[in-house]
This record gives sequence, C-alpha cells and structure tokens, in this order.
Amino acid sequence: MNVIERVFQAILQAVSGLVQALVGGFARAPLTAAQRAIEGATVRRAVPAEVIDVRHAVLREGRPRATAIFDGDDHATTRHWVAKLGDDVVGVVSVMQAEFPDRTATLPTGQVPVRQLRGMATVPSVRGKGIGAAMLTAVQLELAEPLWCNARISAAGFYDKHGWQRVGGEFEIPGVGPHVRMVWVPDADDVRSLPG
Repeated sequence: MNVIERVFQAILQAVSGLVQALVGGFARAPLTAAQRAIEGATVRRAVPAEVIDVRHAVLREGRPRATAIFDGDDHATTRHWVAKLGDDVVGVVSVMQAEFPDRTATLPTGQVPVRQLRGMATVPSVRGKGIGAAMLTAVQLELAEPLWCNARISAAGFYDKHGWQRVGGEFEIPGVGPHVRMVWVPDADDVRSLPG
C-alpha cells in the first residue's frame, strides 16, 4: 500500500468514526414532547362511538352521557380522530361542517372557515405529553383548510401555540364555561412546516 492509499484509508476511517459518533448522538438525544407522545401512542381516524367516553369524562364530567353526543357526530362530512396508548383511547377530537358564527370578524387572510373543531380532549394522565399536539397536527395535516373552534379559556393557550388566532372576546357557553372563538387558516408554508 503506498502513501496516498494509506492517507486515503485514514481519512475514510476518520470520516466513518465521525458519522458513527453523530448518529449515536442523535439516537441518545432527549425526546421532544411530540416524540414522547408518538412513542407508544397512535393517532388515527375514528368512528363516533370511539370518542364519546373520553368526551364525556373530560368535557362533560358529572353531566349525563348524552351531553357528550353532538349533533352532527354521525354526519357523513364529520371526521373524528382518537389517540390511543395500547388499547386505551386517551385523546379525542372531531371536526364538523359548521358555518363560522361571526361574519363581521376580521379573519386572517380573509378566509372564512366552514368546519368547526369540537370536542378535543385528553385524559388527565397524558396531559402535557404531546398527545393533544399530535392530534391537532393530524387534523391540520389531513384537512389543510381553515378551521374554527370555541376554545375553553383554559385551553386557549394551547391553540395559541399551534398557530390559532383569537377572534373576538370571551363569551360564556351555558353549563360549560368561558370560551373564546379561535381560527386556524393554513397557508402552504404552515402545512409544510407542521411536524408529522
């Protein structure tokens, strides 16, 4: 082996060692919240019956189960998603066709949403672990169209962090509590940049 071959072989070994170190570092890097949520959890489309129990337990606690069944749950244009850990449903969300109620509001890009995000909930044991973010991302990626929701005041910060904008002031939904109306209007860059 001549000098040039030995130098070339030494360079290849050094580069190989560097690549192995980098890959090993990435493999040992701390997980982000979204990665932790996805690890062991799945988000998938669902049928109406799969969302009712979590909706009832989280959003209608202490009220009759029938209050967790929404008009439109069975409509052909309604979409439902669940987040599952093993056999357990730990998060739910639905999107229904519904006219945006405040036509006088100034909306981002002027687009008026025709679908409402409703009944989004995660069980207390998984809150803060990225399950809600994973579900919201699944909805936004699949639909990629303007959406609106009536967000509980306690959840409005979550939507703020995910690109939703508040429209109007706080209002009360009788028997449920204070809310704020919010909208999400994607543009091509928003949809491409969503984690997924």
